[in-house]
Amino acid sequence: MPASDSIKLSEVGVKPATKIIQGDWDWQTDRSMATVESTWHNNKGDRRQVILWGDSHVEFYQFPPDSQVETDISDPDPNYVFW
Repeated sequence: MPASDSIKLSEVGVKPATKIIQGDWDWQTDRSMATVESTWHNNKGDRRQVILWGDSHVEFYQFPPDSQVETDISDPDPNYVFW
């Protein structure tokens, strides 16, 4: 899908509870959680992000380790834990 196309409600409706609509993202995933700069993304030592999902719930979400692969530019997969 070209980046200029808007997402359609029918697309979000495929799996709205796992569709990321908007979220915070920690660009420095290798930064120690003990630093002051990491406070916003720190939940008792676990790295988490505030995410708005397609069903309108918001969660302080911890992305799975395999989701940090920067070379993966494939299309979103609604069957993955998020898309």
